[in-house]
Amino acid sequence: MKSPLGPNPLIAYLRRHGCVQAGATELVLARETGMCKGVRRALAMVDRAHVSLSSGRGLLLLRPIIHNPTVGRWLKAEGVETVDAESPCWWAALSVSDTVIIPAFGATVTEEAQLRDAGVGIVDTTCPSVRAVWVRVAAYARDGFTTVLHGRPDHPETRATLSRATAGGGHYVVVPDVAGAQALAEAIIRGDSTLPGQFLAPGFHSPGLDPARDLQRLGLVNQTTMLARESLEIADVLRAAARGQFGADAATYFRSFGTICRATQEHQDAVRHLAERSLDLMIVVGGHESSNTRHLAELAAGYVRTVHVEGPEGLLSLRRVRHQPQGSRDAIEADISWLAGRPQRVVGFAGGASTPDAEVGETMVRLLTLLGDPHPLLEENGPWGGEEPAAG
Repeated sequence: MKSPLGPNPLIAYLRRHGCVQAGATELVLARETGMCKGVRRALAMVDRAHVSLSSGRGLLLLRPIIHNPTVGRWLKAEGVETVDAESPCWWAALSVSDTVIIPAFGATVTEEAQLRDAGVGIVDTTCPSVRAVWVRVAAYARDGFTTVLHGRPDHPETRATLSRATAGGGHYVVVPDVAGAQALAEAIIRGDSTLPGQFLAPGFHSPGLDPARDLQRLGLVNQTTMLARESLEIADVLRAAARGQFGADAATYFRSFGTICRATQEHQDAVRHLAERSLDLMIVVGGHESSNTRHLAELAAGYVRTVHVEGPEGLLSLRRVRHQPQGSRDAIEADISWLAGRPQRVVGFAGGASTPDAEVGETMVRLLTLLGDPHPLLEENGPWGGEEPAAG
């Protein structure tokens, strides 16, 4: 199976020119799209480990390295086994002949210790941006601040990050959205001795957290793939709560450190810029489990009709598009057949930070096939068969 790190000629052209006319359809690419440096680094590390390992050594992946089905299929074809890290039986069966890959999201403090104790080889692909969050959380715990993390409690990055808070003797609360921040802020202002109901589910707070004691000093961080604008709003909500409680001394009781990674921010800015122009449709390509890709689709949907597909296989027909709507964890079928009725149409494309270029390019070609437009593909011996299509 071809490496997902490989280039795609259509995407390479669009990165240079921004757009291309293909029959009645103009394709426009977000200026920042596809795999970020952290993801490319992680996959390159796995590739090198696979090549260098002698026969007979196992190469095991602690959990999906990123949330992208194409990458998962590639790793499986390469003989990399994704294991059930939640299973005690798997940990008991580890051998010094095994090599374990820590995914780009990182591993918990406990998992890292277990791997060291087992004496296995370790390939640690943790993204540097995630490690930067860990440093901040450790500092909060050291200084007596409870970590408030804007993110999903079930996300592997969140679990790895919060383990740094508890390892340092600190506490945490997970805030998934602005509404959650507002509920927490109200509880702080009232001086509640219990957390609001939505924070009582597993994973939303650290064991032994005492609201009356542990919500007096808060330090905010973010899962690195969250919506930046939402993270800023959450910071404002919690800062206002601290000001309401402590007045001029609020800065002593609330700290905020923007931990949205640079690539996530750049992808979001690029999607916003593209969605603000006159588009008929935006197609966001990437794993349905990918947090950063879902947020790109959510952002685009605020400006233009948007569908989020995992790849070209999501475009079953113009009437049957396997799409994950905003705010849902389940894919449904959408209808974009109205697009064919337009004499001229402009379709924007964006790929999440874990999406291979080929996946975006092949989705573009699939759309053109369904619309009956010519395919602007590179020939093997030269660009566009000797003639570049006009950039719009």
